[in-house]
Amino acid sequence: MLADRRATNSARRNLDRREALVQSGLALFAALVSGGGLIWAVISARSGHLSLGDITIFIAAVAGVQSSLVAVAGHLSSSHQALMMFDHYRAVITAGADLPVAASPRPLPALRRGIEFRDVWFRYSEEHPWVLAGVNLSIPHGKALALVGLNGSGKSTLVKLICRFYDPTRGAILWDGVDLRARRAARRGAGGRGGADGEEGAVDPAPFPPGHRAGARGDAALVHQADSRHARRPGAAGGSGPS
Repeated sequence: MLADRRATNSARRNLDRREALVQSGLALFAALVSGGGLIWAVISARSGHLSLGDITIFIAAVAGVQSSLVAVAGHLSSSHQALMMFDHYRAVITAGADLPVAASPRPLPALRRGIEFRDVWFRYSEEHPWVLAGVNLSIPHGKALALVGLNGSGKSTLVKLICRFYDPTRGAILWDGVDLRARRAARRGAGGRGGADGEEGAVDPAPFPPGHRAGARGDAALVHQADSRHARRPGAAGGSGPS
């Protein structure tokens, strides 16, 4: 990260230097042209070719031309930036799917029975450790579920997998018995029917017995099925306890 930051700062310094050179050169050129024109106008006035009013009009004309050129340069710069932004926009909207798309994707209906994690393993890349290892978890429809544990234990990853921001490295996540990978890719959460919000909270490991991690094999964390009254307690999902 520090190397990237140094490279970015170096590129920005080079850009600032080039901009300063160009701006200084243009300002010097404008000063020379304006100064030379003013000297010519004064000499012409002394020789009787121009009047005092002609000099005043000449100075106003030079100032008007300069302001017009500055406005044109600003519009050209804005147009260039807008075209670059439009190019980025086209690159985003024409990009392919980040996740594999089924040959015949099925629409994602409203949940009726529940969501099931079946032997789910996940890690963010081959170089990273396993975040989830052999997780088996059933979330019945209409029930509230609280996932509690230390930061980094995999709670948010479970939610991201349900929303299909990622696919499991191994295993499957079933939506009413159908693998999410067979469903039509969604733009927002699970087919527009779900969402996720980040969280930050204080870490207090004391209330939790050791060994309860979402990455523990065969264990989906200290998972507590509760009704909505329990889910609103401090420390439960959406509460003010540890995240």
